Amino acid sequence: MDSEETSGLSLREYVAVVRRHVWLVVIVTLVATVGAYFYSNSKTRIYEASTEVMYSPPISLSQSISSQAQDPLSVTVELQNVSNEIASPEVGKSAAAIVGPGAAPYSVSAAAMVGDSTSGGYATTASITADSPDPETAAKAADAYAAALIAWRKEEQIKQLDQAIAVVQPRVDRLKTSAPDTTEYYIAVSRLTDLLQLRETANGDYRVIVPASTPTVPISPRPRRSAMMGFGVGLILGLAAAFLLDQFDVRIRSHREVSEALRLPTVARVPKIPAAELGHGPLISLTEPDGAAAESLRVLRSNLEFFNLDQRLRSVAIVSAHKGEGKTLTTCNLALTLALAGKTVVLIDADLRRPRVHQAFGFANEVGVSSVLSGKTALVDALQPYHPPDVLVSGNGNAPAAKLELGETGHERLVVLTSGPLPPNPGEMIASQRFEAVLSELTDASVDYVLIDTPAFLSVNDAAALASKVDGLLYLANIEALTRPELEEARDFLAPLPCRKLGVIAVSEKFTGGGDYYYRRY
Repeated sequence: MDSEETSGLSLREYVAVVRRHVWLVVIVTLVATVGAYFYSNSKTRIYEASTEVMYSPPISLSQSISSQAQDPLSVTVELQNVSNEIASPEVGKSAAAIVGPGAAPYSVSAAAMVGDSTSGGYATTASITADSPDPETAAKAADAYAAALIAWRKEEQIKQLDQAIAVVQPRVDRLKTSAPDTTEYYIAVSRLTDLLQLRETANGDYRVIVPASTPTVPISPRPRRSAMMGFGVGLILGLAAAFLLDQFDVRIRSHREVSEALRLPTVARVPKIPAAELGHGPLISLTEPDGAAAESLRVLRSNLEFFNLDQRLRSVAIVSAHKGEGKTLTTCNLALTLALAGKTVVLIDADLRRPRVHQAFGFANEVGVSSVLSGKTALVDALQPYHPPDVLVSGNGNAPAAKLELGETGHERLVVLTSGPLPPNPGEMIASQRFEAVLSELTDASVDYVLIDTPAFLSVNDAAALASKVDGLLYLANIEALTRPELEEARDFLAPLPCRKLGVIAVSEKFTGGGDYYYRRY
């Protein structure tokens, strides 16, 4: 199998896992989406308002134009300090007085805004943001903190300037009396002038450029956004749960799993036979010749012909892991299907513990395999030819179908060797050289196929004893009944058998690809 096909199969398997557990994915996603929406919707709505302030310190008239340029680093430091300054008790107390008592609870934060080309690429403004359940309180708190910040900084600046003036003023007065015409005097006067000017123009280094507006839409919660996030998280969790659950699910889903595990081709896929069809009798190749199961058996018949191209294939054992998987029913109908195509077939019931072949054909089981192996009956006397009834039930069960001729005069197409009376040592009889001699006698005769129905190999070892005596082996897997651990046991059982493993007959698989599945070749 090439890499492309392997990749395609893997993708189909992933899709198959999701399809199998789509209910789980839908439920988890729905619960997460609805839960996130209602949880978010139940939370208190918070509104946000922002006031923008610009860093704008006053400039002394005595400063040169070049010296008036603001240092980007110092501006950045000042803006970053805004968040610390509004957290100070002095600013908070002043802002609370402006907001007033009885206001809704609020919280305030500040951050420097990103600079642009007009500001030389560095920030010159800061945003003071207030959050509150009441939109008006949010806007009022943002403006109040901006005003309180500017007022507090202005007050601090004036205090510092007053202290500087108190130091420079006595010096100016002294120099005016002692040395009014000296350079030292003029420098002191200039310094005093700058300090007085800065005191008069003190503005706290900030001014409001965009006052806060009353918000109309809350910033949180956002139920729709929460629902979308819940949908995404729920989908991921749902898919993860689906794949996790699938790992613990030991059921077999398709014939591909069986074929890949055993490394054998699927030679036929027999759908589950409805109870209404089985009500007409177990030989559905006669009672329901137009049904899906009968057509799938014709596909199996054709595939057996292909196995005969390179190597002689006369004796074929059909094995299964469990009893009740439909092996006997499939084997009997395969034998009948081969006979209907003109092949001479001998069907042997080698299940000496729970024989069922005689019931399917309506034969007595007084003599058979056990009688021949014990020497009580000759082989030719134990063989029972099958003659179809004169009138067969048609596919719809309403009108009689045409009579089917199974053989020519004196030569039967289908002969059955039932199990005979149940012996005390069935395993030894099947493994005996006498059984091998009987099988050789049949295959050496003018017989096209010898089909052997065997007991379930997970219960007894009879099928393994038969392996060295037959030309080929078909493994029947009931998709509804088989589990992965049992499939591993089947692989371990089949691997060492000294015979040709022809392939897998998959039965009771659920088909989803349309009604023409049984016309395909596998």
